[in-house]
Amino acid sequence: MLKDELKGLIISQGFTMSQVNDELNRRHGTNLSFQNFSNRFRKESFSYNEVAEILDIIGYKIEWKKNTN
Repeated sequence: MLKDELKGLIISQGFTMSQVNDELNRRHGTNLSFQNFSNRFRKESFSYNEVAEILDIIGYKIEWKKNTN
């Protein structure tokens, strides 16, 4: 599941879920609660752009590659 892979990456890069939520709030000038973030994470209701931004926070990016088969 996407949430398990994403959470694993967040933790492996030394971040907490709370830190990621705080950084998203800082970047957007919002004050969304951790509970809101956690619920959206659990339901996997993030947009593509939101996932890309979370990955950017932890030092990753989405890369599209054409199959060579």
